[in-house]
This record gives sequence, structure tokens and C-alpha cells, in this order.
Amino acid sequence: MLAMAPPASGAIPKLHPEAALFPPSRASLARENFKRAGVDNLVTLVMGDAHETVKKFKDPIDILFIDADKEGYTDYLEKLLPLVRPGGLILAHNIDQVGRDFINAITTNPNLETIQLEGVTVTLKKQQSEKTEETSAVD
Repeated sequence: MLAMAPPASGAIPKLHPEAALFPPSRASLARENFKRAGVDNLVTLVMGDAHETVKKFKDPIDILFIDADKEGYTDYLEKLLPLVRPGGLILAHNIDQVGRDFINAITTNPNLETIQLEGVTVTLKKQQSEKTEETSAVD
């Protein structure tokens, strides 16, 4: 599952305030869970190949939660990181099962700050001023 949160402004984007991508086999359970959580009117369920579907997203992302095919985490990050707003968060679940390339991508990028908790990473996309300060401190 990939999930994107609505903007902090509270404005609902035209396409979807949140998108959750699920394989068809899990869509029914996802719908039930969204309804039980009281967010079924806020979430658009998108079924299909997430690697292809995420290419269609254009709206800025405040929170990106990645819990999908573990070998695809780096691909999702590459496609969606440009949409994550400065100050936005990227949460990755079951991190102990993903490849080293994803860990390297979120820990070596100077525009990201990452901490790892039990099986989850929390990555902050730095604000522009933080990137500038860090760059000048290195130079």
C-alpha cells in the first residue's frame, strides 16, 4: 500500500485527498477498514500496478507512507520524492525487509533526514533553508 495525505492547508486536491493503492485481492478489505475508520469519504482506492499508477500523481504530498512490494521501495521513492513538499514526511514500513539501495537513498541524500525505529523509517524532506545551511556548512 502507498498512501498520500491531504495537504496541510486542508484544501482537498481535485483528483483525490488521499490515494491508497492496493492489489485487487486486498481492495475489499481496504474498503472495509477505511469505512470502519471513518475515512472512506476521504480516501480514493486505486487498484492496479502501483509502479505505473504513481506516475499519474501530480499533487504535492505532505505524508507518504510506503508499505508495498519491498523490492519496489526505491522505485516508489524516485517517482514520488519530487512531489513530497519540503517539511513532508516519508514513512516506510517493514524496513528490515527492503534492499540496501532504499536505505542508501534515504540516508545519503543531503535533502533528507532519516531515523529508523523498529521496522519503520521516518524521513523528513528538509526545508529549503535547512538545505542551504547544510550546503554552506559543508563548503
